[in-house]
Amino acid sequence: MIGEISSIILLTNDVESLAEFYHRVLGFELNSMVSTKDYKELDGESIAISIAAAQSEVVAGSSLAIGIDVKNMPKAIAALEKAGVEITHQTDGPYVSIRSFRDPAGNLVSLIERHY
Repeated sequence: MIGEISSIILLTNDVESLAEFYHRVLGFELNSMVSTKDYKELDGESIAISIAAAQSEVVAGSSLAIGIDVKNMPKAIAALEKAGVEITHQTDGPYVSIRSFRDPAGNLVSLIERHY
């Protein structure tokens, strides 16, 4: 069901500024194919940095989430539901489908099925 950890997701109140930092200072390349106003994906050599608009005010140091690739989102969701996990956020776009939930410690985890 679960693939490799494919990205680190940073939640922020200023997507543009944080994306610019990771691009200009750290050298990550902007993946314009999947980037929007509220979401930027920057590619590194072996992992992507995803920068997403936070749903509420971000407290310094609490902006990290885990992104995990899946090959079959319906199968992954069925397994989560069977385990009693509640999906808290859903995004479906032309390039990715995302389902997010909180782990038992309250950390945000997003399953990502890529359509490219």
